[in-house]
Amino acid sequence: MKIIYIRLKRYEEARTQFLSEMNKAFLEGETIVEVVHGIGTFALKNMVLNETEKLNFAKILTVYSEKNPGITRIELFPPDKLSLLRYLSD
Repeated sequence: MKIIYIRLKRYEEARTQFLSEMNKAFLEGETIVEVVHGIGTFALKNMVLNETEKLNFAKILTVYSEKNPGITRIELFPPDKLSLLRYLSD
């Protein structure tokens, strides 16, 4: 499971890092990602929810973790390893 830590970052920096690391996790074949965004004003949490909805390879599993409400868990749907190798070799 990959953890993306964007807590205490400015919105645009957090968004850029989130999207970059989500794409990287997808290409690495990860199936679960936890995003640590903190609680605060909910700006980063809302960004994570909105950006995840735009990704066709991910869906929100839990918005609030039972252990930590500042974490969102996301499920990824990566391609099988053979398809991924073909895609990366092109």
